[in-house]
Amino acid sequence: MKNKFAIVLAVPLLIMLFTSSLYAYGLGFFGAFDGGEVNWGGKAYAHMALGGGFALDTNLAADRLFNYRLDLSVHYTDDEKRTCFRMNSVHYFGFGVVRNKVVRFWLGPQLTIGGMIWRVEGLYAALGFACGLNIDCGDVFTLSITLAPRFVFGYANNAGGYGVDVMTTIGCMFRVGGDTYSSDIQ
Repeated sequence: MKNKFAIVLAVPLLIMLFTSSLYAYGLGFFGAFDGGEVNWGGKAYAHMALGGGFALDTNLAADRLFNYRLDLSVHYTDDEKRTCFRMNSVHYFGFGVVRNKVVRFWLGPQLTIGGMIWRVEGLYAALGFACGLNIDCGDVFTLSITLAPRFVFGYANNAGGYGVDVMTTIGCMFRVGGDTYSSDIQ
C-alpha cells in the first residue's frame, strides 16, 4: 500500500514539473499544523498534527486570476494512543481576489488525499475552503500563508470516520520562470 500511495503523490508533481516550461511557477517548502475533532469507529477524538513538505504553485505573484497549488507533506500526530504518520497530497484551486505588486490574496476550494501509516493505517480525504496570502519579498522570494477549514472522512484499522479540522501552512517559495507581477499579463 505504501508504494501505491507514493505513486499517487508523485504523479501530480511529475505532471506539473514536465509541463512547467509552459508556465511561470513557484517552488518551496512549508511547515503545517492542523487540528480538530473526528468521530472514528463511534468514538470522538481530538487530533493535532505537525508537519511540513514541498509546495509547487502556478501563480505566486503574477496578475492572473487563477492559481493551482500542490502541497506534498508528511505529518506526525500522537493523540490518545493513535500515533501515526500521515502523507498528504493537498490540492488548492485559488482565485486571486487582491493582486498587486506586494500581495496576492486568493480564495478557493481545497482537496486533500492522504494515507496514514504506523499504529493507524488507512486512507482519508478532506474537502475544504482555503484562503491564502502571498507576500512578495524581492524579485524571487515569496512568503506564503494558507488557512483551510475542512471536512475530513476516511477509513483506517477496520473503522470509518469523519470530522472537521483546520489546516494552516507557512511557506517560503521561490518564483521561477518570470512569476512576477505585471498588470499587462492576460
